Amino acid sequence: MDFGKLTNVETVDFTLPADHPDTARFLASRTASREDGGARDQARAPRVLLGCPRWADRGFRGRIYPPKTKQAEQLAAYAKSFDTIELNTTFYGVREELVGRWKAQVPGRFRFCPKIPKAISHHRQLQNAEGEMERFVRAVSAFGDRLGPSWILLPPGFRPAQHGALRAFLDRWSAELELAVELRHEEWFAPANTSLLQETFAHFEETGTTAILTDVAGRRDVLHQRLTANRAIVRFVGNRLHATDYARVDAWSERLAAWLDRGLGSVYLWLHQPEEALNVEIAERFATSLEARGIGARKPVRYDTKVQGELF
Repeated sequence: MDFGKLTNVETVDFTLPADHPDTARFLASRTASREDGGARDQARAPRVLLGCPRWADRGFRGRIYPPKTKQAEQLAAYAKSFDTIELNTTFYGVREELVGRWKAQVPGRFRFCPKIPKAISHHRQLQNAEGEMERFVRAVSAFGDRLGPSWILLPPGFRPAQHGALRAFLDRWSAELELAVELRHEEWFAPANTSLLQETFAHFEETGTTAILTDVAGRRDVLHQRLTANRAIVRFVGNRLHATDYARVDAWSERLAAWLDRGLGSVYLWLHQPEEALNVEIAERFATSLEARGIGARKPVRYDTKVQGELF
C-alpha cells in the first residue's frame, strides 16, 4: 500500500488521536440500544476480525502455509489463520461463479470484504453506474453469509466538491449492501471543510455506512476516529515490524477494547506491511494484545512453529 508511505518513520508521531467528538455520542446510542435489547443483545458477542489484502503470497509458504501449498489451496490455508480478507481483486471486476468457488473454501466464520470495482468508483466517479453496481451486487451476493462489508476507495482526485455524488450513491445503495468508504483527498480534512466533513459523516451514520480509519505514517489526517456504523474498519499500515508497529498495535487494542465495551458491534482489522508475510507477526501481536484486554481474536496458525515442535 503506497498511500501515505514514508521511507523513514523515525520522526513520525504515531500517537492515536482522541476520539472524534461525535464518536462518544454514537457509542452512547449503541450502549443504550444494547441495554434496551436485554439478554438477547448481550449474548451477541463482539467480534474482531483480522485479515490481509490477499491470500496468494509466497511469503506465507513455510510460515502459515505448508511449503508446497498449491495456488488453488492457498485461500483455504489462509482461512485457517485469518477471519477476513480485504478483497482488492474485485477492484478489477468479479464473476459470480468465482465468488461461489471462493465461498466453498472458507468456514462459516470467514468474511469477504470486496472492493467496489474501479468502473464505479474511478471511471464513473459514483455517478450513472447503476448497471455496473447491479452486476457487482449480484456477484458478491453469492458469498451469502460469508459476505462482509463492501468498500469504496475513492479516487485520489475525489474532492469535497463532489460530496453530492457520494451522498446520492449511498442513498441508493446502502440498502443493498453493507458499505464502507475511505476518504483520502487532503481537502476533506482541511479546516475550511470541517462542516462539510461533519455533514458527510452524519450521512454515513444515517445510511449505516462505515467511515474507514486508515493508520499510515505519511497521512495522519485521515485517522479521523469517527465511528459511523456498528462496525469499525481499520487499515493498519505497518513499517517492516519497526518498534513503533508494536506500540501502535497495543494502543489500538486499548482503543478497540474501549469501543467494544461501549457497544460497538465488530471490528475489521486489515493489516498492511511492505512484505505481506510480515502481517503474520502483527496479527499475532494484535491477538495477544486484545486477549489481554478480554477481547478474542484469531491468532495465525504457524506452520514453522508447528514443524519445529514436531522435530524437537
